[in-house]
Amino acid sequence: MYSFGYGLTYTEFNYGNINLSSEIVTPDSYITAKVNIKNAGKRFGTETVQMYIRDIAGSMSRPVLELKEYKKVDLAPGKETQVEFNITEDILKFNTFDNGFAENGRFKVYIGKNTIDIQVTDFEYKSRI
Repeated sequence: MYSFGYGLTYTEFNYGNINLSSEIVTPDSYITAKVNIKNAGKRFGTETVQMYIRDIAGSMSRPVLELKEYKKVDLAPGKETQVEFNITEDILKFNTFDNGFAENGRFKVYIGKNTIDIQVTDFEYKSRI
């Protein structure tokens, strides 16, 4: 009936576009994904900002969206803040019988208030450059 992460609030939050610090993640680096959140309503509110990752073409079937991290943000009416998430190799790993690993390739990052109301951009993971 409702999308995952859906919740009611007494105010309205607007999301800006996702900005990535880089377009490539390696085993010894990470990307910072930033998004601006604004309380566009008339009341104080708390927003749960959610980050999902999708492996576009993995060797194994992967979930369409995987919730990797979330942050709660308290904002007064008219106020805006920037929320940051770090995307590391560990976030991209998935479990196997031998061990967890991340595959080279393209990934999508989604940030938003639930699985429907989200912003999206993509990046690449390279285990060796």
